[in-house]
Amino acid sequence: MAENVLASKTEPRPSLAASLAVQTRVVVALLIREAQSRYSQETLGFFWTIGEPLILTCGVFVMWSMAGRGESHGKVGLFAMAVTGYSHVQLWRLVVLSSLSSIRNNAWLPSLPSG
Repeated sequence: MAENVLASKTEPRPSLAASLAVQTRVVVALLIREAQSRYSQETLGFFWTIGEPLILTCGVFVMWSMAGRGESHGKVGLFAMAVTGYSHVQLWRLVVLSSLSSIRNNAWLPSLPSG
């Protein structure tokens, strides 16, 4: 008798699709929360994410040009190489460091009770 009462009170487990939908909504909410907390208080906002690597790339380009390394490498010019290579490395670095910071700052969230 006690087993029947317990069996009737248990709810069926959600499907995999429903679980993935919930997880997707949580991740999107965290991304929005992180973007708002990161960029809403800065004067330049999201521009700085693109502007910082661009400024650093231009600085490297100027230093390479002043050092006499302004010649092209094969068929690729110095400016094209700096923009397509160095700026992407800087953006990747910024994204990785921001992601690690977000994970570290939000590590307590999975410990919250569900439901």
